[in-house]
Amino acid sequence: MISIWLSLFLTQALAKNIQFQKSWTLPSTFKVESLKVGGLSGCTLKNDSIYFISDDRGGEGGARIISFKWDSLKNELDLNSGKNLKIKNTTSKKILDLEGIGLNSQNEFLLSNEGDLNKKPRQGPELFWVNQVGQRLRDIQLPSEFLPNLSGQQTKGIQNNLGFEGLNVDIELQRWGAFLEGPLLTAENQADDHLMMIESDLQSLKVARQYTYPLPQYEGSGFSVTMGLTDFLYESADQMLILERGASLSMQGLLFNAQLCFGQKNKSEINRKCPYVFNNDQTLLKAITKIPNLEGLCWLNEKKTQFLVVSDNNFSKTENTVFLLYNLN
Repeated sequence: MISIWLSLFLTQALAKNIQFQKSWTLPSTFKVESLKVGGLSGCTLKNDSIYFISDDRGGEGGARIISFKWDSLKNELDLNSGKNLKIKNTTSKKILDLEGIGLNSQNEFLLSNEGDLNKKPRQGPELFWVNQVGQRLRDIQLPSEFLPNLSGQQTKGIQNNLGFEGLNVDIELQRWGAFLEGPLLTAENQADDHLMMIESDLQSLKVARQYTYPLPQYEGSGFSVTMGLTDFLYESADQMLILERGASLSMQGLLFNAQLCFGQKNKSEINRKCPYVFNNDQTLLKAITKIPNLEGLCWLNEKKTQFLVVSDNNFSKTENTVFLLYNLN
C-alpha cells in the first residue's frame, strides 16, 4: 500500500513544471532608509508588499524586516519602495540571528532566531511573534530535545548556525511549520542522520507534530562544506515545496548548489523528490551567471502557482542580493 502511495507521489512530483521567469539584483552597496540591504533569509507576501527577514546581527543596523512593493499585474518588484521595520531586542545581551519569517491575518510576524551556541551560556533557538512595530508578543514553546545544554559539553539540541532556517505560516491551512537546517545532536559529537520539522496550529504556542526529513546530500563540484534545508512552503496540509542549498570549496572559491524538492508527509516522515536543480537551468544561468546563496521562498499568489526565491549575500562586499521569480504548474 505504501509503495503504491509513494509511486503516486513521485509521479505527481515529476509532472509538476517549475519555470524560471525573471530576476532582480541589488548591489551590495544598496541601502533602504540609510541601512544596507543584505542577509535576506526568508520572505512572505501580504497584499502588495513582500516582507524579507534580514539576519543582521547588528553590524549593519540590527535585526529587521525589509519590505518592497510587489505589482502582481506586471510581475514587478519595486526596489525603490523599501522600508525597514526594526525588531526590538528584549535584552542587549541576546543575539538575534533571524532566519525565517511568516505572517498571520492579524499582521503579526512569526520569526525564527537561530541563537548563538558560542555564547556563554549558550543561547538556543527561538520562535516568537512580533507586532507591526517590531515588539515581541509571545514565544513558541520548543521541545527540550531542540534546546542545547546551556554550559559544559553539548550533548543535545541544535548545532551552531543550523537551527530553524525554514519557516512558513499558512493562513488558509491555519498552521505554521519550521524546519531545521541541520540535524540535531544526539550525543557528544554525534548527530542524527535526518532533519526535523515541527508544526502546530496557527493559534498554538506548543509544538503539536514532528516529522523527520532525509538529510540532503551535496551533489555539486568541489569539497562539500555544508548541505541543508533553507526554506519551505506549504502546498497543502501534507505537501510542500522545499529549498535545499549546499556550499563547497573549490579553486574558484565558495560555490553554491541548490535544488527545489517536493515533500509529502507519510505518518511521521516526509518523503521527497527533487526534480529542479538551479545549477542545471541554462536559462537561469544566462540571467545571473552563477548560483548565489539561496535561502528564502515565498508564494506570490493565492493559487500557489508563482513564488519568489531570494539569496542571502551575508553582507559581503563582493556578493549581490538576487531575487528569482518562478512559476509552478
